[in-house]
Amino acid sequence: MYPEGYKAQIQAMLEEVANRKGDEKGFMDSVRNAFQAQREALLGKGYREPVETPPSVAAAEFAKALRAEIEEMARQQAMREDGQLSTPTWEGSEQIYVMGCDLVGRYIAFLLAGTETIPPIRYLIHRMNIWNAWENCGRQLQLQRITGVERRNRVEAEFMSMKASPPLPGPLIPNLIITVPPGSVVGALAPIKHRLDHRSTICLVHHGLGAMEAIIEAHFPDQHTRPAFLLGHMTAKVRQFKGHFSATEVEDGRLYLTIPTTRGDSIMRKHPPPERTVRFTNLMSLLMTIPELNASSHPFPDFLKHKLPSLALLSIAEPLAAICEVPYEDLLRHDTTKQLMAIMLSEVCAVVSKMPECRREGSPLSFLSVFLQRKFYKELQNQKKSQPRLDLNIYRAWETDINYLTGYFINRADELNIRVPILKSILQLLKAKRHFAAEELERVIPFEEESVQLVDDLAPGQQS
Repeated sequence: MYPEGYKAQIQAMLEEVANRKGDEKGFMDSVRNAFQAQREALLGKGYREPVETPPSVAAAEFAKALRAEIEEMARQQAMREDGQLSTPTWEGSEQIYVMGCDLVGRYIAFLLAGTETIPPIRYLIHRMNIWNAWENCGRQLQLQRITGVERRNRVEAEFMSMKASPPLPGPLIPNLIITVPPGSVVGALAPIKHRLDHRSTICLVHHGLGAMEAIIEAHFPDQHTRPAFLLGHMTAKVRQFKGHFSATEVEDGRLYLTIPTTRGDSIMRKHPPPERTVRFTNLMSLLMTIPELNASSHPFPDFLKHKLPSLALLSIAEPLAAICEVPYEDLLRHDTTKQLMAIMLSEVCAVVSKMPECRREGSPLSFLSVFLQRKFYKELQNQKKSQPRLDLNIYRAWETDINYLTGYFINRADELNIRVPILKSILQLLKAKRHFAAEELERVIPFEEESVQLVDDLAPGQQS
């Protein structure tokens, strides 16, 4: 939010302020004064603050963030003096952050907000109109259940500007649950990646696969400083109620959790195995103690049993329905579309049966392919009245998640030297259709990709 070198300009003031950190009010007042003095000086030089800056990231929030940064600097200095800086340190935390204003994100945040045994959750908001909606709804989450409407306010929202340069300072994020769609998650993490390191755990709860690898490549290439990762799959059925922070619980479900394995390797080859280390299991254990979440941990192959049916639906039936511009039920009425789905499903099963992470003691888990074929059509019948959301995204030329759905199986097929010609053809057709939609919109109104890149996780009407 502030120019390069801004913090360096007030470093002298901070050193003086840091000596008063035991005095909460004195510390806040001193930093607030330093903040205001430097702000006025900058404004006098022609600097203009971003128009989207909300009140929550003004002086008070900035002071809190700087205090946390000062304490972290003091801790690292003490470690340097003791010769311990080179030793990675980790300490478990019960503070949970949630990123994602989609239905699943709201639902998980609501369930966490009802747990008195953990600190109030921190809800990360990255768009100004959503921040305004949060203020207008009374800073609370709302869930409609069979028993009536419930409201919970043990939530502290935090605005993270996508345009701040340099990124806003802030404390370490120890536990982060992300429900942002996989196609948008890399960009959504950019403003806070400096607040994540080896002491953090990121749990991805969305409908695709492959986003973890994209995050690591873009933001955390160093394995010694990257966060631990978990994958989650939520089976609860949730629908839109009213407003950005409300939802309707149609049917409760489970949160399946797993520690993802490294491609081409087995987690048991690492010592100690991740599932036996506190750094990987702290957040998992914490979520499993929250009754309403109904969370459970599973080995990766067992996790895929629960994940793959809905993933296959989104990777096979949804792209086909989007291309044909029909609801799911129409795919079952025509022999051509039924044959296409059968071929696509066989290609997906061929990939799954060869994935190294889907093996136990070197033997492929053939039951996954059989199980997937049986569950796919059951899932399609349950969703047959639904209109594919992908069709809406393509029509509006929004960013889609297809690279983490159909594209995921294609990428794995290429790695394993498996031919999947129909999946590749469907993917190319979808990309061409989106390209033509963008050209059509360009004729009506200037189209900017960045303006809609992160809208996906805010679109109302999503179902988990």
